[in-house]
Amino acid sequence: MRFVLVSGLSGSGKSTALRALDDAGFFVTDNLPPQMWLEHSRLARLKGVDKLAVCTDARTHLFFDGLESCLDALAQETPFQLLFLEASNDVLLSRYNLTRRAHPLGELSLFMDFRREHELLAPLRERADIVLDTTALGSSELLERVKSVLLLQTEFHLGLSSFGFKHAPPRDADLVLDVRGLPNPHYVPGLKPRTGLDEEVAAYVFRGQRAESREPRAEGSGPGVAVLEPTVLEPPVSSVKTGTEAVDPEKFYIGLREFVRSSAELARASGRHAYTVAIGCTGGQHRSVAVAERLARELSDLDARVTDHRDIGKGER
Repeated sequence: MRFVLVSGLSGSGKSTALRALDDAGFFVTDNLPPQMWLEHSRLARLKGVDKLAVCTDARTHLFFDGLESCLDALAQETPFQLLFLEASNDVLLSRYNLTRRAHPLGELSLFMDFRREHELLAPLRERADIVLDTTALGSSELLERVKSVLLLQTEFHLGLSSFGFKHAPPRDADLVLDVRGLPNPHYVPGLKPRTGLDEEVAAYVFRGQRAESREPRAEGSGPGVAVLEPTVLEPPVSSVKTGTEAVDPEKFYIGLREFVRSSAELARASGRHAYTVAIGCTGGQHRSVAVAERLARELSDLDARVTDHRDIGKGER
């Protein structure tokens, strides 16, 4: 089990550091007295926790008697890293003036509080594996710095779902895609009762044959109807030819897949930890299901997974 102790001066950015650890999949406990560290680590290990983070600072100063012995006892049983955050008094003062929060020590003045806090936390700073000065760091910069010094790998998940436009698009997806231009198994008697989970249905959806003309949009999803969120995006025109011209379903799918990949990678680069894509066809039984399943297999490097085939069992309803 990996165990990270976080400490530091009030206003130095400990909450941001804990957020970085939480985003990286750590079980995070804030404001835990030193006497509880060892038992907490034992319980976490018993419950199968493999990444644990604990924050202790001036808020727990009433429990600092025996602090060094608590560190020694923990080190003997559970190896840990200690990250200590600090900043200059002037910057700490400006941050307190901005947030208007009271210092946890509550002495006569902030500078007196700062001085007392330095004394209280000196044993932790001396034992720290990493001392991080946040004086010149903004919140986003600090987040990245913590990830870097602790070698944190932020988890990212790409969620995929299917739906039918005639049952209304979902409102909780980041991106909605329309695959109604693909060949429709609904009009093939042997395939109509099956779903996109069936290999033969999926093969029909993706093979390059002439597709029927696009069906009319279901009421409530066509032009002139305001759908504020999420925005329904059509796949690139170059990937699909409409009307009576031949459609290349494989080319269409590849264009759609790379668009989804680019969108998810941009979301991850911006700090997102999850991104959801909903794929829609008319009824939500064949094409959207097949596309969602194939995307999940081919975008596994983004931890893509199908979360729901919302309308797969609704049939003609």
